[in-house]
Amino acid sequence: MQNDKELSNLEKQKKLVDYAGPDRVVPASELIEELKKSGHTGIKLKSSIPALDEISDGFRNGNLVVISAPTGQGKTTFCKTLTKNFNQAGQKSLWFSYEVPVQEFYETFPAGNKFFTMPRELPTGALNWIEERIIESKAKFNTNVVFIDHLHFMLEMRDLAIARNTSILIGMILRELKKIALSNDMIIFLIAHMKKKDTEEQIPTIDDLRDSSFVAQESDMVLLLWRKQVEQTKDEKKNKLPPTWTNESVLSVVKNRRTGKLGHINLVYNNDLNEFREPTLW
Repeated sequence: MQNDKELSNLEKQKKLVDYAGPDRVVPASELIEELKKSGHTGIKLKSSIPALDEISDGFRNGNLVVISAPTGQGKTTFCKTLTKNFNQAGQKSLWFSYEVPVQEFYETFPAGNKFFTMPRELPTGALNWIEERIIESKAKFNTNVVFIDHLHFMLEMRDLAIARNTSILIGMILRELKKIALSNDMIIFLIAHMKKKDTEEQIPTIDDLRDSSFVAQESDMVLLLWRKQVEQTKDEKKNKLPPTWTNESVLSVVKNRRTGKLGHINLVYNNDLNEFREPTLW
């Protein structure tokens, strides 16, 4: 019986020696040369935020980057800042913005070059539809960057109703988005919610991401934004008054799959320009 099995394996090996399909096994060096000749060498996209670029060493094609922050602390605005900076570097972006009407979204975009693409209509869920729009935007406008605001609009209510495990459902969505980024040679930025906490006086950590550990596990990089509070008086704390936020923020790189380098970056929010920058850039 063992001899028959060995013979069968030898026959398969002989057939596969001459196999020439697109998925054939080749030396990695040969594959790299093919990519260079085809022009598909990828991009290293900088954010124009020097401290972030030093830690991240740029975003790459195929990356899935998760951005999160407590409610109202500027995660969408930070992504708009990145969009503007990318555009000024010649990289166009596609936006899936589910929370506000198009006109309102456009009006609150940072001043300067506002070119980005958006679908005319936005159905919830439908990963196949999202990938089709990504392919369409790349073909029409040469977009290399995608922003999705936000993860929970990609969950169909009927799927949540029948899902035995919401965490696994979210993990499946993250994994499909990663596949979309890889197969279409794109960088996808995904905005995700954070858990509600009794106090928001401390810089959030990766454990504060909401709903599923897969949000962090399936992503290449996780960025957490946190705005500093004005210190409250004893009476304000006693009466449980809501905090007042300053324009000073901290951006934390809490996961970086490619280099492993992590760190905190000080940012300042400018009300007039509606964007984030490093304090040294003002």
